[in-house]
Amino acid sequence: MRSARGDAERVKARRDRLGQAALRVAAGQDAGHAAGTLRGLAAEAQDYLRASAERGDVYLAGKTERHLPGGVEVGYVATETDVALIVVAGS
Repeated sequence: MRSARGDAERVKARRDRLGQAALRVAAGQDAGHAAGTLRGLAAEAQDYLRASAERGDVYLAGKTERHLPGGVEVGYVATETDVALIVVAGS
């Protein structure tokens, strides 16, 4: 899932709901756990994005990932213009 980083609360809420739904289906997480996982990923990616800007990187991005039970891999990428959530379910 990729989304613009718009400041509109409606856009953020929709993106969060879609991400939570993806984690509930792929990883079997309940709504609260999925929301916490997404908040953690987003905060960590935002920290990495800030560090990338401070270092003066050519491509500014914050990337992080989690390895969840059941072979589920979750990645989160934040740039200045958009965010992406990548969920890969195990076989």
